[in-house]
Amino acid sequence: MSVMRTGTAVATHGRSAVRHAIAAGRWQRPARGVVVDHSGPLSRQELDLVRLHVCAPGSALAGLSALRVDRFEGFETSHTDVVQPEGSNRPGPGVIGLRPHWSTELSDADVHPTRQPRRTRPARSVVDAAAWTTSDRHA
Repeated sequence: MSVMRTGTAVATHGRSAVRHAIAAGRWQRPARGVVVDHSGPLSRQELDLVRLHVCAPGSALAGLSALRVDRFEGFETSHTDVVQPEGSNRPGPGVIGLRPHWSTELSDADVHPTRQPRRTRPARSVVDAAAWTTSDRHA
């Protein structure tokens, strides 16, 4: 199970091998610039990675999406929250379930420097989730 940016797949396997695997149906391309090295349905973790990879460099899972990866329970969502650096472009069309947000603060104080996938720390994730919710009760 591996979700990767197309450039990484090409660097690792070669352009013709990646094209052939996709054309043969062994791999899939769920979004522009992203490949998955299997042909089956995507898991929740893989969907989060696909949605993160279509965002600008320096982006991170955030809010309830980051908390889910950190094994917090009780707040399931069908979408993926991703925080992007302020000024970055909106992700391309066709990525269902992605909720992009922008922030001027994405330093190591807010984003864990070593955990993968890249995500905001739990304290920041809780505050973001409360700020992005649609109801005071849910916050």
